[in-house]
This record gives sequence, C-alpha cells and structure tokens, in this order.
Amino acid sequence: MLTGAITSTSDLGQTDFRRTNPRFQTENIEKNIAHKFFEIAKTKNCTPAQLALAWLLARGSDVVPIPGTKNPARIEENAGAAQIVLSESDCAEIEASIPALAGERYDEAGLKAAFNGRV
Repeated sequence: MLTGAITSTSDLGQTDFRRTNPRFQTENIEKNIAHKFFEIAKTKNCTPAQLALAWLLARGSDVVPIPGTKNPARIEENAGAAQIVLSESDCAEIEASIPALAGERYDEAGLKAAFNGRV
C-alpha cells in the first residue's frame, strides 16, 4: 500500500490472492491508499518504495527492512533508500500520513488457509 503500485483491484492479476482480501476490495482500497505519503515522497525526490524503506532504516539499528523483488531495477531503487536522510520530524510526518487500514487482512478462506483450518 505504500509503494503506490496498487491503487485499485484491477491492478491485481487475475490469479492474485489479494483479489479476495477485504483490504483490497472496492469499498476499502481507496481508504487504504496513502496519498499523503506519496506527496511526501515527491517532496523528498524519491519513490514511495524508497521512502518506506528509508523510514524503516531511520527507526533504529534494531529494525532491518528485507524488501523482496523479482525485478533487477527494483533492487537499484531499493538501494537508493539508504541515501535518504530523514529527521525526527520527517518520520513523524510520515507516520501521520499512513492511514489506518480498512478491512480485515484475510477473508474467511484466507484465514483458514493461514491457520491450517483452525479458525
């Protein structure tokens, strides 16, 4: 939700499991998009993904972001996050910009799959 890659259910592939997740349903997805966060990224001249990683890096030496990617260009983009310097006020602004998520993480079938049917 912080990268800006998904802004509607139609951005998800036909077989993407998130199509059934409540957080990605039409009534919730717009509420979950971090528009203000994207604006902050623009002011910092970085991508939203870089800002998210920079924010994690700024949280302390005991926080280690582990970004996953299948795309070599994203590896370079992710590495660029290490060059972004955030002040305490920047971090506070970022934290305030992230909306509380609307919708549950999983639907009923997803819960059963995640917890081996013990729901």
